[in-house]
Amino acid sequence: MTRINTKSKMISNQIENASTTAEEFAASTEEISAAGQEQLASTEVIAQSSKNLNNLASELYAEINKLKV
Repeated sequence: MTRINTKSKMISNQIENASTTAEEFAASTEEISAAGQEQLASTEVIAQSSKNLNNLASELYAEINKLKV
């Protein structure tokens, strides 16, 4: 009977360890997802800023061409 109790405790501890590992993995996955979302948002801001800069450059080029005539 003692042997069964010992084995039962060992199994219980292993299940608890597996559960803890799974929780840590889930937390890490959430952190990675959040970082990816932040990076995507930053990339979108950079893309929009690049478009704005391109538009300003086009406007400046047009204004310079007016002065050449």
